[in-house]
Parts: sequence; structure tokens; C-alpha cells
Amino acid sequence: MKGIIDRYLGIQADDVLVVQRGKLFNMIILVTSVAVLLDMLISAIYGAFVPAYLVVELLSLGMFGVLYWCVRRGHRWPPYVFLVFLVLALPYLFQRQLDTPLVLALAAPVAMAPLITSSWLTLPVAAVEAAMLYALRAALDYPPLEPLVSVILGVFGVISWLSSWSLESALKESRRNADALGESNRELQASRSLVEATARDLERRSTQLEASAEVARAATTILDMDRLIQQVVALIREQFGLYYVGLFLVDPAREWAVLRAGTGEAGQRMLARGHRLRIGTGSMIGWSIEHAQSRVALDIAEDADSADGYIGTIGPPGEDAVRLATPELPDTRSEAALPLRSRGQVLGALSVQSDQPGAFGPETIAVLQMMVDQVAVALDNATLFSRTETALEDLRTTQRRYLGRVWREFLDTSPVAQVDYVQPGTRAEGDAGPVYSPAYTHRLLRDAQRAAMLHERTVASGSLPGVLTDSDTSRQATPPQTALVVPLKLRGQVIGTMALHETGHQRPWTAEEIALAESVAEQVTLTVENLRLMDETQRRAARERLIGEVTGRVRQTLDMETILKTAVNEIGRTLGLAALEVRLGTQQEAGDRKNTDGQD
Repeated sequence: MKGIIDRYLGIQADDVLVVQRGKLFNMIILVTSVAVLLDMLISAIYGAFVPAYLVVELLSLGMFGVLYWCVRRGHRWPPYVFLVFLVLALPYLFQRQLDTPLVLALAAPVAMAPLITSSWLTLPVAAVEAAMLYALRAALDYPPLEPLVSVILGVFGVISWLSSWSLESALKESRRNADALGESNRELQASRSLVEATARDLERRSTQLEASAEVARAATTILDMDRLIQQVVALIREQFGLYYVGLFLVDPAREWAVLRAGTGEAGQRMLARGHRLRIGTGSMIGWSIEHAQSRVALDIAEDADSADGYIGTIGPPGEDAVRLATPELPDTRSEAALPLRSRGQVLGALSVQSDQPGAFGPETIAVLQMMVDQVAVALDNATLFSRTETALEDLRTTQRRYLGRVWREFLDTSPVAQVDYVQPGTRAEGDAGPVYSPAYTHRLLRDAQRAAMLHERTVASGSLPGVLTDSDTSRQATPPQTALVVPLKLRGQVIGTMALHETGHQRPWTAEEIALAESVAEQVTLTVENLRLMDETQRRAARERLIGEVTGRVRQTLDMETILKTAVNEIGRTLGLAALEVRLGTQQEAGDRKNTDGQD
């Protein structure tokens, strides 16, 4: 039903009140037109045609059609014309009988006025109708008009005006409330949209900060460069939902940017073929490294006719770029290149690519650049750590060589190179009982010592009782025995061993005993090193003292020949030399003398 009303009675207007009044007016026109048609039908059936009335009815139907069409187009004047028509036409319906039922029609314009026009028209309409009745009475010799009719019209007009005014006021108040409610709803919707946008932005920022924290954690905990860059590109791609992430490092000649890590199968293929880009303006990565600035391509338009292999990009002023097309990444729609800056130097660049246009806004670029700077510092630290480790390893190697050399020299000159201790009461070879093979015992200890020095760790070994046949001895019994050999390590260099030997039974070495032996070995190592240093210090002091004495004797005279003789005598006496020769001359004379000796 509502659809039919909107279809045939709807008004083309923006004002809600005009639309409502227009719908009511169209309904009144339709009802009035139906009433006129019924009257014409009844007159035709009963043969009571009045030509004058027929002409008026036909003209009325035509006028109603024009008014209906104009109201449908949104015009506001048709209701006023209709009221004027009713006010002028209705008094003629009484003819000479004021008690006709059609007298009720006098109330129609008064009732219609507030429905189809302004509410204040009810009083003028009632007054005009009353005036028309008095005018027709005088002009057409109607019967006298009852004053009650005028009073009734006036009262009806006042009541109609008050009711319509109240309804119209309520309608206006309702409209204001509806407008206020609509405005509140719009504000609420705007606030909701703002809250949702803020929530999405906060969620995105939270994700970005979480990714930044993950990258920072990896950067601070991983010192291996290859592992670090692999984990960084994987984290950035996963946290930001990107199509591809690749990390380039500058080669030592600072001519090429070499791909060191890439995500996905495309990254593996580019790594396999040694993908690299020349530093300069030929690519986004090269431009970013050369200028130490980020470069963004917000929307990449593919150009199949490009002869140089480049693809033009569209973006805001200052962010347009020319990027190098990569066959392994056909779905890239937006890309950014971010320099790896650390301590005033660009180490490389990070390439981030998305399959969505406009994926890298200023905020995203700022977060990515912050992470990239952290990665650059971590890579720089990893490089420094690797260099430091290499230098330390070289230093350790040099130190071990030095310690090995000085200890060999010390042991060559020291009368004590081995100290043995045997528990009192231990049965030795020749006592009552089976004879134990010293060769087997020495072999057991020697093998354990060799293993401890080779592997630089504590070695525990043992044997079960049995019979040993030596080439130089008869069959001899071998007792059960165990050995615990602890290496004497001095700053990573093994300078000896400490062996604990148990004979007569198998002895399981406990963890406490091994820890005690290692602690004792550590103290022994430090002690013997201190003794060696003290011996070396004493020898150096003696040498310095001897040099001082010789120098003092030489300086007792100013005569050249006496100085040379004194120096020869003192040096020969001190070093125990049978002959010593000191010869003065220039380098050229020495060369000439050598040539002469060679000819002779």
C-alpha cells in the first residue's frame, strides 16, 4: 500500500512538510474527482442531466488534473487555487434551501485548509464563506441566513486553526527532535568511524612496534651476520604482511649492492644467481645507498614497451622513482628502499615490496627506517665482533705459540721436568706377590697423557687384570689399574699434565674428585707459571746488571783504544769467549772489503 501511495501520490520536493501536504492534497483531489464522476454517473442513470452542472463538472475535472500534475512536480500554489475554488463554488450548492444536507460541505474548505496549506488560513476561509453566503442572499434573493451558520463557521474555523496549529507545532518539534537525533546519530557515526579508524591505526602501530621490538631483540641477541639478516627479513615480511623483503650489503669496493638475504622462493632464486645492483641512480637500492635516503614507489605501472628494463612509478612529489624490474617479482605494486646507516656510513639497503598500491605511507616508512637503523647498527656490531674475534683468535694463537716456545726453552734449561709421588706402603716391583709390568703401567699413563694433551681436557682410563707378554720379559701379571690425567692449561696452551694413578683395583673417579683434581691442576699451572716468570725476571735482572757493569767500565775512560779494549775484554770474559774482534768502518768500506775477500 505504501508503495502505491508513493508511486501515485509522491511529491518531488525536499521539504518534508510540503511533501506531506502534497500527498494529502492529491488524495483530496482524487476523492473529489471520484465524487464528481459518481455524481455524473448517477445523473446519467436517472436522466437528470443539467447542462450547466455538466459543464462545471467537466471543467472541475480538468482543473483537478492540472492541479494534481503541478503538485506532483513540487509546486506549492495548487492548494490555494483549490481552496479558492471551493470557497466560491460551495455556496451555490444550497440553491434556496439552507437545510439541505449539502450545508455540511461548507465545513470542507475550513477543514482542508490546515491540511493542504498553512493553518492560519482556516479563519480567512471561514470568514470568506460567510461573506459569500450573505452576498449570494442579497444577489440571488436567497432566504434569510441564520446567524448561527456564521457563528458555526467561525467556531469551526477557530477550532480547526487551534488543532492544526497544535499539530503543526508538534510536527515541527518532532522534526527538530528528529533533526537533532539525526545530527546526534551522524556525530555518533562519525565518532564511531573515528574510533574504528583510531583502533585500526593503533592496531597497526602496535603491530609495527611489536615487529620493531622483535627486530631489536634479534639485533641485540644475534651476533652472527648471516643468521641476523635472514631472521630480520623474515620478521619484517611476516609482521608487515609484505610481498617480498630483501637485504643488500655494499661490497668492499663500494661499487655494487649485493643481495645477502631474500624472502620466499624469489629471494632464493635471486641469491642463487648472485643478484646485485650497481650503486648509483640506476635502481632504487643504488640511489638509496648513494644518497643515504629512503626512496618510495607508491604505485608501479608496468610498461611492457620499456626498452631499458625500467618501470616508471607514480607517487607524491619527491617520492617518484624509477625502479629496476625484477622478473622473479611480477606482482610488485609498491616498493620502498631504505638505507642501512650506521656511524655515518651506509652499509647497504633494505628493499620492501608489496602487492598492494600505496602500501608505504610516511608512518610506515618511519617505523621501517627506525628498524633498519637498528639492523644497521647490529650488522656493524656483528662485523666489529667478528673482527674482534678474529683478532683475539690471532692473539690467542700468537700467545699459545709464545707460551709453547718459552716453556720449551724453560724446560730445556730447567733440571726438573717431571715430578713423581708414590703413596707410602705401595707395593713395588720385587716385593712379595705377582710382578707388575712397568712397561704396561708406563704405556697406560703415556696414552692417557697424550689424549689429555691432544684433546685439552681431563681423561680417565683404566684396565682389567690380565697377563702381559713383553718381548724383553717373561709373562708378567697386569693388575687392575686406573689413571686420571688432567692437562695443565695456561691461557689455552697445555704446558704439561698431572696424572693420578691407582693400582690394585678399578677405581671409579667421581665428579667431586675430578673437579678437585682440575682445581689443583689450575693452581699448579698458575704457580709454575709464576715461578717461570720469576726465573725469567731474575735472569733478565742479572743480564741487565751485567750490561750495566760492562757499560760502567767502558765509560771510565775517554780514549777510543782503551774503550775498545775494555769492551772486548769485558764481553769476552763475561760470555767466556776465546776470541772477540771489534772492527770500526762504514758500510761502503765493509762492502769493499767483502768484495776484496771474495776475489782473494
